[in-house]
Amino acid sequence: MRRLRLSSSALLACGFSILPVAARGADDDLLTVKGHPKQQYYLIGAADDAAKGKPRGLLVVMPGGDGSADFHAFVGSIRKALPKDYLVAQLVAVPSDDQDQVVWPTETLKDKKQDFPTQQFIANVVKEVKAIRGGGWPSRAASAGR
Repeated sequence: MRRLRLSSSALLACGFSILPVAARGADDDLLTVKGHPKQQYYLIGAADDAAKGKPRGLLVVMPGGDGSADFHAFVGSIRKALPKDYLVAQLVAVPSDDQDQVVWPTETLKDKKQDFPTQQFIANVVKEVKAIRGGGWPSRAASAGR
């Protein structure tokens, strides 16, 4: 299996905060980005009462291996190691039966299973979390890889 050479699991820490509103779903609910049925993710920690009324940080996780939802329990354990004011968005890779698939395709390293780059998937999840949480990112927002 060809993989994006970041590490066995790619983590993107977004160094900004989002303003809280009512949580959308429980940590075990698989969410889909509006208008993008192949872009699925878990939002872990959204139901945590400890950080209600406070800005939240966001950690985006792209699991290694096949990037499937099977990594949800492991990613949930990552959330437990973070400060209470952080959310975790676990992306779920588009499934494929191809052993030579690119698990997380990019603009330059494509795979036939998906017609969008992973960079866009990440941006869409961050935008959706921002929208469902009702907040905005401070201007100091930065992303890993820039």
